[in-house]
Amino acid sequence: MKKRCLALFLCLSLLFLPACGAQTYSAVLYNKLNTDIAITLYSDGTDQTCEELLRECEALLDRAEKVFSRTDKQAELALLNASAKTTVAVSAALAALLSLSLAYALETEGLFDPTAGILSELYDITGTSPLPSEQQVQAALGYTGYSTVLLTGETVTRPVGTVLDVGAIAKGYLAEQLVSLLLEAGVRGGVLSLGGNVAVFGKKNDGSPFRVAIRSPQKDGGTVGVLTIAGNAYISTSGAYERYRVDEAGNLYHHIFDMQTGRPAVSDLASVTVVASDGARADAWSTALFVAGYERSLQLWEQANGAFDMILIRENGEIYTTPGLSFTPA
Repeated sequence: MKKRCLALFLCLSLLFLPACGAQTYSAVLYNKLNTDIAITLYSDGTDQTCEELLRECEALLDRAEKVFSRTDKQAELALLNASAKTTVAVSAALAALLSLSLAYALETEGLFDPTAGILSELYDITGTSPLPSEQQVQAALGYTGYSTVLLTGETVTRPVGTVLDVGAIAKGYLAEQLVSLLLEAGVRGGVLSLGGNVAVFGKKNDGSPFRVAIRSPQKDGGTVGVLTIAGNAYISTSGAYERYRVDEAGNLYHHIFDMQTGRPAVSDLASVTVVASDGARADAWSTALFVAGYERSLQLWEQANGAFDMILIRENGEIYTTPGLSFTPA
């Protein structure tokens, strides 16, 4: 797994200046679940105490990787996908995340769907396998559909051949678990960055609000503006600009799929950022709204009755923010 430069990674994600010492513990970087993870703690504890907490965070992420990974053949989810049995008993940890995944699939009207795994394998977005034919795509769609998956307690029933993938919700879910761990340990506040997901919680030492930069979907690597947030929040951004492949004709294929067509979603949105009080919801809805496109996203936000806020960046560069956000354009 490749590690990006920490300074560059944080610059693209956050606006904060961690400093070593007893009250603010410098950001650290892990690579888990194919995602760079950075953590900054605001605490009255010693550096040693912070280091112990960060080891606990890393252990939590290690355990998660052994359960939630679709690509690690020894991970529990991968073994479930490979099983020739229709009904499989799973751990409480996997059952909990699958339950949330199915709930958000229903809430998003299937725009987010944890059965998209077979499409991810077929397109091999980060690899070099041949791109699929229309016949292969249609065949793969026969193994998709969240309504075909039944979770009863800690038992999963699904058609053999279905490939479950929790990658579009796991980072937000794990952000919640990390925040709970840190708050229970008495950390005053902090900032977590997990790929396209950011969590801010508690308070900074000086009491000032958190400021989170929203990355531009353009290749310039700049930002489009800054969110100002006081208190706890989870921020998830989805777009087609990070994970994709281009064929010989110059056609771009990204990793967010339209479950109706089996193809990468054709959207008039360049990126979607969702801000919510829980990480799993922010993660699932950012994917769903990108697939939905601009007009339908506005409708879905109205229907959600304040469950989340959002920033929509259209392909033409226009930016729309819901009223509940404090957003300053760049």
